[in-house]
Amino acid sequence: MGQGGRTQCYEVSTENDENGEPIPCSGMKWTWAATARVDPTRTLSASGQADVDMLDEARYDTKFRYDTSVWATLMYKPGPHLRFRSRGRWLFEDVADNHYLEQSLWGYLDFTYIMPRQYRLRLRYDLYYRLDKRSSTLDRQPNPEHWLWLELEAKF
Repeated sequence: MGQGGRTQCYEVSTENDENGEPIPCSGMKWTWAATARVDPTRTLSASGQADVDMLDEARYDTKFRYDTSVWATLMYKPGPHLRFRSRGRWLFEDVADNHYLEQSLWGYLDFTYIMPRQYRLRLRYDLYYRLDKRSSTLDRQPNPEHWLWLELEAKF
């Protein structure tokens, strides 16, 4: 902590020592977040979060890199054994440059059935859409990505 401070890297080192090993980063990161939750009924809840990260980045000598994200979650429990959940996130890393880091939308729908005793069945559908203009994103196929999960859990 005695060597930390501004204008140093935070995540990825850009300097190496005499042996070629990366020098650990010791920069700063500040996170500002606001969260809210609403439970209108015993079976329904909604929550959200927005945050801004300010962190040191080697490419910016005099200012922070700004990352931002927004989350929203909706949960519905119609009975003791059923649960429906939907969650979404918008992520924008380095808002000053859409060609440098990730900007994406990600969301999922989740259906869970908790069977009496020791079993749980879960079906989940994810959608991941990259929005940034990096060459790695533009070359990526498919975009958006669709994922389907089927999970059976047994406890014994």
